[in-house]
Amino acid sequence: MYVRLNTDDEAAAWKYICLQFGKTERLSRKGSEDGEIAFVTPMMKEKEITERLERLSGFGLQIKNTIRISDL
Repeated sequence: MYVRLNTDDEAAAWKYICLQFGKTERLSRKGSEDGEIAFVTPMMKEKEITERLERLSGFGLQIKNTIRISDL
C-alpha cells in the first residue's frame, strides 16, 4: 500500500514507521512539503496494514493519503 503522511519530526517518524512495517520503501518527489513522508508498505493483509496505520496516527503522524496497490 502507498502511504503519504505529514509529521513535525521526519527522522523520528521514519524510525517509527520502520518499527511498524519493517522493510519499507521510502519515496520522494520534487516539491514535496516539509515534513511529508511517502512510502510503500511490504505485502501484507489489508487489516494488518490498517492496524499499523492506526498506530502511526496514535504516534501523532497525520495520514494524508493511502492507495492500495497490487503486485503485478
